[in-house]
Amino acid sequence: MSRKTTLRIVLAVMILIVLLGGSWWMWSIGNPVADQSHAFRVDQIQGSVDWKQHGTDVWKTISTTQEVASGDALRTGAGSSVEIVWDDRGVTRLDANTQMTIESAPADAGSVLQAQTALRLDSGRVWSRLLKLMDVDSSFAVKTDTTVATVRGTIFGFERSTSGSRVTVAESVVSVAPATGDGASTLLRDKQIGDFTDNGSATSVRSTTDADDWMTANTPKDRDFDAAWRKRMTDRETLLRGNLPEWLVEASERVRLAAASPDQQADLTASYLTRRLAVAQADPSHAREILGGLDLSLLRGATQQRALREINDMLFLEEPRPGHVPDSGWFETLRGMRITLLTSASHSDAYARAIVIDDAIDGVLFPPSPLSADDLRARIVDINGQITAWERIFGTTDALRKKAEALRDRLSGFSVTGALIPDVVPTITPSIEAATSTTSTIPVVSSGTNGTQAPTVPRVPPTRPPAVSSSTNNGTAPQTPPATNVVVCDQPSYMLIPSPGSVQVGQSVDLQLFATCRDGRVVDLSARATFSLADATTGQLSGKTFIPSKAGMPMVRGTVLDADAMHGASATVQVTKVVRQLTGVRAIAAGPTSLTTGQSSPLDATAVYSDGSTADIKYQCSWSTSNPRLAMISSATFLSLSGTGSVSAICTYAENGITKTGSVDMTIALDPSLTPTNGAAPGTTAPAVTAPPFTYVP
Repeated sequence: MSRKTTLRIVLAVMILIVLLGGSWWMWSIGNPVADQSHAFRVDQIQGSVDWKQHGTDVWKTISTTQEVASGDALRTGAGSSVEIVWDDRGVTRLDANTQMTIESAPADAGSVLQAQTALRLDSGRVWSRLLKLMDVDSSFAVKTDTTVATVRGTIFGFERSTSGSRVTVAESVVSVAPATGDGASTLLRDKQIGDFTDNGSATSVRSTTDADDWMTANTPKDRDFDAAWRKRMTDRETLLRGNLPEWLVEASERVRLAAASPDQQADLTASYLTRRLAVAQADPSHAREILGGLDLSLLRGATQQRALREINDMLFLEEPRPGHVPDSGWFETLRGMRITLLTSASHSDAYARAIVIDDAIDGVLFPPSPLSADDLRARIVDINGQITAWERIFGTTDALRKKAEALRDRLSGFSVTGALIPDVVPTITPSIEAATSTTSTIPVVSSGTNGTQAPTVPRVPPTRPPAVSSSTNNGTAPQTPPATNVVVCDQPSYMLIPSPGSVQVGQSVDLQLFATCRDGRVVDLSARATFSLADATTGQLSGKTFIPSKAGMPMVRGTVLDADAMHGASATVQVTKVVRQLTGVRAIAAGPTSLTTGQSSPLDATAVYSDGSTADIKYQCSWSTSNPRLAMISSATFLSLSGTGSVSAICTYAENGITKTGSVDMTIALDPSLTPTNGAAPGTTAPAVTAPPFTYVP
């Protein structure tokens, strides 16, 4: 072997090694992030603490962290305490001389949907700090034999005594009712204490004071829990971001997703969402681009719950506690994603929107900076409008109506300089009506003390030249609002609802804009609203229909000219790339369809996809015939056997779990040359053909 030949071989081997090494490195960049382990556990043990495992009667003294599950029981001695950490949902603290049983808890500590937890308090008192639950089928309850307190995310304490029960609410709303299910429930909101008899009936409800030492003692512990949770989240997000350029990591992720099966794609998408959330948190201005490349519609079951858990954890970083200033744009994106992931169940979708309203109430209760009386009043009016619109649109079940009641009750507790503002929380909630004319007759509710309705008066809106939207409906022609001003009602608040909230590129989204009036009416303004895009390159608008042109999370805004000014609301739509799906198979004969014994004809087969594309699959599909005695198929070639009749050549093809078939009809006649003539007895047949000449007849 010559020296040049040897050098060429060595060079080729080195190039191959570099290519293989580079490919492996590129592939390894997209390694999925491992899901965290999840467990309910006992922690922060102080003094004498005993644990009884489900199914046993033996109490064991514990001094270190211990996992617990449904049916387990705990008790503390004098001067002792212990915490139960509910994975990433919150914590329950048992004070001294307390005995409690975990009556029920999710079997999977990592589940976040339909997660129901119930604690039975036999003696003593417990304090719980819980994150908001994400669906109407999830709940957390503490109960005795006579009284049950149910929450869906709050800070509250439950104390049992010989005379009854006491419930202290530090934040959000707790529903307290008799354990038998008979009798009315009592709603306790932020900074309220309720005392209940041994049959679950309320005896008193009052506001908390500095003298309520139990809440005062737990408040710094709750803040420490929040701070520790945020630190863990921040440290984890810093670790997940890594040091490589984002474009390189995303390229590796796309390669892995393209090569994966549908089930693997779901697992990878959930993992990549975890990493991208960390990157987007550090760069909120590009969050839509970073997160928009993932197809959330792939997530189902465990992967959907994992994604929801990650988003909920990230949203916890926003909770407006003192010293924390939220980035509204970034967290608005997260809320849109949360709603998108819950659209598979309509009631979960509705509940996710209710959580957004609850977050807005948090923003008023814990503002980053003090609010003036006018600002507070304006925010309360707006939030109340959102509650009313949400109830009228989504309040289709008893559980959802109770959620609206809890939101409204919580809102009614706000005050300005010590004086409550009940006038901004109306009790009238009639059904939705549509605005149908530019000159409207609006029923006005009197503010008098008799509660009667004032006479209906016509309101003629002022005229105004049409304004031009800053966005365009198709990137070229601007949309304009109605030429005539529309007076909707007094101090309306607005809600924009895209339906569906998650689509593929090219699919239609119907946009609806609602206004809620101070008198409780909800007005559908969709027919006369102006809709626009924050980025005109993300799709086309035609009337109230949005058709996205690229994947991402475009922001859509609906506005209306009301009281000589533009008002409206915004919403996010989750747009994923078109997923090509197999929709059909076409089979044809490339040769003749009428054959005689021993002849052949080549076959073709084409796969048809949802995006209009096709692919040649004649060698990939499974060929068969409807009558194996008349014909057979080999290497995509139809071979006729002896006999006469019709037969179908069938192509069966499967891709990504979808199976389709296509067929072509063939006719076979007996070859005349096989019929004996000279010397053969009448009525006899020719000898059987054992090896017919398989020839193609053009």
